[in-house]
Amino acid sequence: GSAILVNAPKDAENIRILGNYVSNAGQGVDIHADRVILAQNIVENAHVGMKAMHGSRHVLILGNQFIKNDLWSIGLFPGSASHGARPARPGQRAQPDNGDGGSIVADNIISDFGHGDSSWVWGLDNAPIKLDKGPLAENPPITDVVIEGNIVYDADDRPRYRHAVRFPADTKGLQFSGNLFHPGSAGVSNAELNP
Repeated sequence: GSAILVNAPKDAENIRILGNYVSNAGQGVDIHADRVILAQNIVENAHVGMKAMHGSRHVLILGNQFIKNDLWSIGLFPGSASHGARPARPGQRAQPDNGDGGSIVADNIISDFGHGDSSWVWGLDNAPIKLDKGPLAENPPITDVVIEGNIVYDADDRPRYRHAVRFPADTKGLQFSGNLFHPGSAGVSNAELNP
């Protein structure tokens, strides 16, 4: 399960998750909310370090330590509750946009990735930093994410990830700057890192 869960994708906003120590969790931090600050936390030996999805917008992930996570340390992607604006329909009110993005991932350190208790789950999609598409065709893609000043540090001669960062090649508004990513077995990323 999730050690810290904010689960109200269309209602929760203005959330602060600051200065926690999380260890031995299935998911360290699970965010389904808007305008979130996740800062100065330590997440150690979790299957998933943190994820923000289901319409999570304007999430600031700043200055955290992610240690010995195995599936991903930082994950941003739409979920089944993500959708664009919807007009009113018979029996249903109009719904505002519930897309994901407009977020910043900055000054985090990811170390010993793939060396936790769930390391047996090693696969092609494991990545210290992962952005992805939603599970449903109608889920709008994540957009406008700044990734800067992060470190993915691998002291092992055989990294337990293919890429330090993975994302769909057609992701719009994705910007990278000042990161130090130790390459995985197939390189730094699965697509070009645009400054």
